[in-house]
Amino acid sequence: MRASLPKGPYTRPEAVIDAGERLIVRFVPESGGTAKDFEFRRLGLAPEIEWAIAKGFARACGPAGTRKTVESVKTLYAGARIFARSLKELPTPPQSLSALTPAHIAPFRIRHTRYADSLLQVLRVIFRPVEGLPTAFREALYAPHRPASQARTLSAYTDSEVRRIQRAARAEVRAALTRIREAEAELKEWETAGPGADAEAGRRGALLALVARTGDVPRVRDGKIDTSGRHGRSSGVPRHGPGRPHSRRGPDPGAAHSRIGVVAREDP
Repeated sequence: MRASLPKGPYTRPEAVIDAGERLIVRFVPESGGTAKDFEFRRLGLAPEIEWAIAKGFARACGPAGTRKTVESVKTLYAGARIFARSLKELPTPPQSLSALTPAHIAPFRIRHTRYADSLLQVLRVIFRPVEGLPTAFREALYAPHRPASQARTLSAYTDSEVRRIQRAARAEVRAALTRIREAEAELKEWETAGPGADAEAGRRGALLALVARTGDVPRVRDGKIDTSGRHGRSSGVPRHGPGRPHSRRGPDPGAAHSRIGVVAREDP
């Protein structure tokens, strides 16, 4: 039994369907599956430009085109919409193909990013089969283009490096806490000591008392801690004896504690 042949010659379906309010390109995946319609009247451009973009799109995703999958066609369509939006945002959008100029694609050429390069490639695919394009526009579109610059990236720390940093930070914190406690003990000993304390102990005690009271480290012009004898009783630092608790009226007691540790470390 022989299969019946269709009557009459084969007529290829229209690639672009003008349904009045809708301008449709129907795409059928090469691997089979459900057809998908892409609507071009929503681009909001002049009719001649809409038709040109729709025809170029249909050619790219047709039997002889290079776009064979739904995802690749969606990318092409997204690029067409971005180009249309850039034209509509102009003070005077072009109303015909002859009105297209190199300035209309300049934003995609001067950015030198991968995103802009991909959009430029989309426009090249769409406008390649379009006839009637101005020579200047076509030459600018297909002129050699510098590749996108590679963005510099910072490599993250490895796990072993992170562990070493954490160990070093913990060691610093423990050492600082030890210095603070030793300085506080030295300050307490100085406060309870009698007048017979030696000069060095008196100098250090007065300095620690000033730091505990003000929350600041006295410095001289070269930025170093002032280790002169000016922080004794003549400087107004009270020396508290037994039964007279030391007043810590600094702006931040925690900061005063940390500075005590600095004094203990830098002024042995």
